[in-house]
Amino acid sequence: MSHDLATRAELTKLARALDTTEDRVAFLGSLEAAEIHELREAASATMHDRHRELYQRIAKASTLLPPALCVRIAERAFPPMITSKVAAEIGTDRVGEFAKRLSVGYMADVCVSIDPRKVRELISQVPVERATEVARELVDREEYVTLGRMIDAATERLVRAAVAVITSDVALLWIAFYAESEAHLTSAVRALPAERIRSVVHTALTGTVELHAAGLALIARVDDAELRGTLAGHAAEVPAEALDGLLRTVVRDGFEPELLTVLASMPEDALRQLATRDALADRDTLLALARAAERGGHADRLRPLLDHAGPELRATLTEAGFDLG
Repeated sequence: MSHDLATRAELTKLARALDTTEDRVAFLGSLEAAEIHELREAASATMHDRHRELYQRIAKASTLLPPALCVRIAERAFPPMITSKVAAEIGTDRVGEFAKRLSVGYMADVCVSIDPRKVRELISQVPVERATEVARELVDREEYVTLGRMIDAATERLVRAAVAVITSDVALLWIAFYAESEAHLTSAVRALPAERIRSVVHTALTGTVELHAAGLALIARVDDAELRGTLAGHAAEVPAEALDGLLRTVVRDGFEPELLTVLASMPEDALRQLATRDALADRDTLLALARAAERGGHADRLRPLLDHAGPELRATLTEAGFDLG
């Protein structure tokens, strides 16, 4: 993602980790996304380690009690945040029993505070049926940050099951936006049925400006060239007026890096169609894309589009001093 989009996602996750508002961490917006990520990781580790001995004692004590009693005590006596920390210290042998007995609402509360990567093995032991119930509950709460972070820890089987019950394309877009790693995001997208992939892309690029951002980020972050090409091809299928609106959004809000990645992945027929769009005939829009390509050293990503552009567009760039190669 570009600095702005990646930073936005990381600031949201940092605010969540610190249990504060995004306004309170907005002053960190000048940092690179990777730096904010490192800060979040360090803060989370510090907060966990400060009381880790206590969490370990609670986890050890739980082994002396039957699962049903442990669940009753947890839901009545422990805030979900405490349970999320204890979960990182327990073994996997009784996870299934705990998951069957904990209420869906309480499990969803725990997920909000949990660090998925610390409990990857535990998550893999949660029964699929219960996991999908929790996923549905989190979607109903619009807990997209939580679900996005869960992608890194979920097995492919869990991802497929969750996607089947998450019927909202908008929800999937925001979950993808907050996914931690490109590799796990790519695996999750690959698990979607072909028609669902097309639907998600169309929903993004025909929707609001916010969805434009989420859709472009999704395509740009997929790290499989063939799959990214499929997504980019679907982007070119949206109605002409939607493409024009998307191009103007890109320039206005600084999403040129994502669009250039999409362009580099588009099939020839899609590029030919995009090159005829009215928005590209706008001098400011065209020059903004060219400047972003030149600034980022990505002229090669714009050149495939220009190969299908008319003489007027090429003349505009030549007159502005751009080397079309």
